[in-house]
Amino acid sequence: MADETMTLLPCPFCGHRVDNIPETPFPTTRARDCWAARCGNPYCGAQILGATPEEATARWNRRESAIAERKVPEWQPIETAPKGNAVLIYYTNEFGNERIVKALYIERFTEEAEPASENDEYNEADDTYYTLPGWYEMIDNWGDYSSVAIHHNPSHWMPLPEGIAERGKVPDGWKLVPSEPTSVMNDAAMDYWRKASPSTYAFVLWENLYKAMLVAAPEPPK
Repeated sequence: MADETMTLLPCPFCGHRVDNIPETPFPTTRARDCWAARCGNPYCGAQILGATPEEATARWNRRESAIAERKVPEWQPIETAPKGNAVLIYYTNEFGNERIVKALYIERFTEEAEPASENDEYNEADDTYYTLPGWYEMIDNWGDYSSVAIHHNPSHWMPLPEGIAERGKVPDGWKLVPSEPTSVMNDAAMDYWRKASPSTYAFVLWENLYKAMLVAAPEPPK
């Protein structure tokens, strides 16, 4: 029976209250059952399983705590924006439309223009053409055209969401994997499946299958 003193925090997805842990185990297709902490919102359906009511409660509350501890960026005056780092900026265009874009401020004579054009600035000191200083929207999907100049004055900026502030950096606890599993990854999953005990809890089984495939995943190309 679930301990009545255990408190379930609100759902991390919709904020709705969470039903108490049922006194009967949650049925699974494996040989052993487990307990479930479920969101009380019928349109959400989020749930977390545990081997005991206490474990289900701890797993659910741990997820909520992790979300609550995230730092939410705030808008700051554009004058305080860092130079040379990608950030989010806010401005109003000539049509009166508000825009929020990922952008980078390029200072004078810091980024060589490739290829050079008459729109760039020539520096006689080193006989080099440079990109004009100012804010540039980072497109990142046009091939040769990875950024475009912003001809409006932004008023505010905020940091990029945690984990993607540095382009190309993989956040701690994450790993780049192929979009399709390799044969080695599939073999690792099947090998774990064959060795797993029939009494393994379903949620533990899937977690370990996933971990086995991650370990077998190849390193991304340089």
